[in-house]
Amino acid sequence: MVQTKLSNMKIILKNILIICVIIIIAALGFKFLTKSRPKPASKPISGKIPLVKTRKIILHKEQIVFTAFGTVEARERGSLVAEVSGKVIYISPKLTPGATVNKGEVLLKLDPRPYQLKLLQAMASVQQAQSQLTLIQSKSQQAIWAWQLEHGPNTPPPPLVAKKPELKQAKANLEQAKANLEQAKLNLSYTVLKAPFKAKIIQTNVVLGQYVPLGQSLALFYNQEKKEVKVPLEPEKIKWLKPKKTKVAIADSYTNQVISGTVVRFGATVDPKTRLLDVYVKPKNSTTLLPGAFVKTTFFAKTVDKVCWIPPSALHDFNTVWLAQNGTLQIKQVSVLLRKDKILVYGLKSNDKLIVTPLGEVKSGIPIKEIRETPPISQ
Repeated sequence: MVQTKLSNMKIILKNILIICVIIIIAALGFKFLTKSRPKPASKPISGKIPLVKTRKIILHKEQIVFTAFGTVEARERGSLVAEVSGKVIYISPKLTPGATVNKGEVLLKLDPRPYQLKLLQAMASVQQAQSQLTLIQSKSQQAIWAWQLEHGPNTPPPPLVAKKPELKQAKANLEQAKANLEQAKLNLSYTVLKAPFKAKIIQTNVVLGQYVPLGQSLALFYNQEKKEVKVPLEPEKIKWLKPKKTKVAIADSYTNQVISGTVVRFGATVDPKTRLLDVYVKPKNSTTLLPGAFVKTTFFAKTVDKVCWIPPSALHDFNTVWLAQNGTLQIKQVSVLLRKDKILVYGLKSNDKLIVTPLGEVKSGIPIKEIRETPPISQ
């Protein structure tokens, strides 16, 4: 039995050894075949040189002009408020929504009779207080003379003898009566309500014969001569504007008129949603502009030199362009001044050859081949 087991073990070891030898021979043969395989012929690099179209750059001066949309706003809005109570006896025909009223024009009247009576009473009170003061002054002078006859001219009388407390009270009563008279005059004037400035009526809340209490709002209006256009703009456009100097053209779609204006100020905060800043434009004549209207504005900003327009397809990575120089592609960084259907840039030189052909990913120095140039870029 032992000899049988030893014989079997020898057979197994022999088989394992044969398998290992076969694997080693196969590996050496594969390596030899791989090294002896002929290498493929390389293609000439000239076939990969891209063909590009270029345009010559011509620099020029350019005024920064751009358009944006804004909203008309009224700077001054107000209410026609009753400063005294009373019955409405007159309403101007112009006190209707949409009507325009001039400064100082009578819009509404309240019944003045109660205030006329109070004015008469106040006038009478002043006369009474004046008479009372005159009487006390006379009595005071008589008391002073009597005292001086008895005690000598150089001896001043006591305040009570000279009736100084009564004089002081009479003077105070006269001043109070005069103040009441002035208040009565004011209250009577308040029965006539006038327009504080040239205004357009927005809404009314009063009818003839109505009794209105003190402080009630009877109409709403806005100042016709103080309107602005609020225009939200991007930061790259705002940098070209200067308050009180930048001119603006405002296109009013309701009247088909173009109104000239001027930038007057910038907003105080940036809109957190749009990241835009409001610019306020003051029209020279705002009569026809309606608050809330959406208008088109054209800004005529600063003039810059040594700039040119390029097509959007020629700008890469937001601020680089490709130039053709001595048969190679060179990447150049530029400053983007304005974006429209074309892009205004600074940083190029006259006669630079701008590559306008899209190529995908490139790097400076790769060989290129130019084909017929398109017209030069100037305006």
